[in-house]
Amino acid sequence: EVTDWGNELQRINNAHHIWLVTHERPDPDGLGAMLGLAEVLDQRGASTRLFAPHAIPEPYHFLVGWERVEVAKAGHRPVGSAPDLVILVDANLASRVGRWPKDMVAISVDHHVATEESIPGIIAPDRSSASELVYELVEALGGHLTASMAHNLYTGILFDTRSFRFIQGHPRALVAAAALIPHGVDTELVFNALFTNLPASFLTLTQQFLETLRHELKGSVAWGTVSMRTVQELGVDKALLQELLPFMLMVGDVQVAILYRELESGQFKASPRSKRAIDVRSIAERHGGGGHRNAAGVMLDMRPEEHVRFALPLLRSEIQANR
Repeated sequence: EVTDWGNELQRINNAHHIWLVTHERPDPDGLGAMLGLAEVLDQRGASTRLFAPHAIPEPYHFLVGWERVEVAKAGHRPVGSAPDLVILVDANLASRVGRWPKDMVAISVDHHVATEESIPGIIAPDRSSASELVYELVEALGGHLTASMAHNLYTGILFDTRSFRFIQGHPRALVAAAALIPHGVDTELVFNALFTNLPASFLTLTQQFLETLRHELKGSVAWGTVSMRTVQELGVDKALLQELLPFMLMVGDVQVAILYRELESGQFKASPRSKRAIDVRSIAERHGGGGHRNAAGVMLDMRPEEHVRFALPLLRSEIQANR
């Protein structure tokens, strides 16, 4: 609980000039949590700057204060006087936020599992989202909820739980959402902005993606590939590609879905998702990735077909253990 985070809370409260940074390809949870935390810090008079390794995708411009987020490309420390403290939000690895905080005074506020290379801090893998975690920190840091804070944190919770489908077996996310709504959250607006606002080109993307779709292990594993050329030709925001994953998991027999996206570097990013207690994080960790039990990611120096051959024996064991 919050009482276990006393030292980290004190470090935050003692800092006057704070930089906050979220992970690459910023999503509504990382952004919502960062914006919410920044507002808490602003309330107590701290000077804050917000960063992300990539520009904020246009579909997420409905978050209040998104324009505050500056782009700090990987390996490039932002220009300006060094802060008292850097806070990694929705990440605990310097490699996920651009590497530059590694040699600075930094802590993490995150809900992903920590590794030996993680930057310590307030890390709670039993929370369903970073926004849920920041909601718990508002009072602990001496702040108070505002309409903009509630909007951003509710958005992050709704996004990372996929509209409360994944709540880590605990009602915290529901309790937090229920507490945020009375502060002026337009729940219909947030839901529509996150889940019913895809561009028409997404249908073409889906059609082309389905042509690559393959099934393994008697239909329990589905995987497909999105080429760099397809993304460029259609102009679909890369942040929206993950919407292909829940689409695959809608099929009853599919227990694991893997999306492979080709990158400009020639590498592929694998994004596995799963149902029930099937663990896809361990598969991602084998190649230096990570994430959650049901949602993970990893950068690959191999073709999707090679990775599938590697992953299938592990997935077979996981699926059999969860029948």
